[in-house]
Amino acid sequence: MNRRRLLSILVAGNLFLVALYLLFTNQGGLNLPGETTFIGNHNRIQITAPNTWAYLPELHQSAELEIGDKTNEEFLLGVSDVRADNKFRDIYEYSEFTRGALLDILSQAFQFGPAKLEINGRKAVQYELLGTSASGNHLVYIHTVIEGTDHYHQVVAWTTQFRYKQDKQRLKNIIMNFSERHEP
Repeated sequence: MNRRRLLSILVAGNLFLVALYLLFTNQGGLNLPGETTFIGNHNRIQITAPNTWAYLPELHQSAELEIGDKTNEEFLLGVSDVRADNKFRDIYEYSEFTRGALLDILSQAFQFGPAKLEINGRKAVQYELLGTSASGNHLVYIHTVIEGTDHYHQVVAWTTQFRYKQDKQRLKNIIMNFSERHEP
């Protein structure tokens, strides 16, 4: 085999390995088969979720990102607040305040946590909240606050208590796909 042919085979092989790595680690902005990237309406945040999910603008009037899968009763909101515009020293204080607002609208509410995380290189804190909504639905929320460059980002995913055991890991994986956008 001549030297030029051997070199082209090695280059092609390396490119193939890089492509496989990017595909299986979801690096480089690629979506895995069956996934969609959803961008917040202020272009500050994005999250990757299964293709069965869609934008659901009716979920919350002041959220930046509202997505979910109605069939599987899985939902997610993203809210961003400018860090310099509020009184909170860190994500823990911001989480306490925003969790408190959510707990106030639930009856028979319990919370578990915190779990300290890193999401795409950013410090985060996560709690699980259980309670009953005003309409009588028994829900479980995964409440996550992420410290962004200039914003605190609140990501709240939820489903019914009945579905939570089977949906918990999927919802947590979706939250781990959160990232800030730095485009105008």
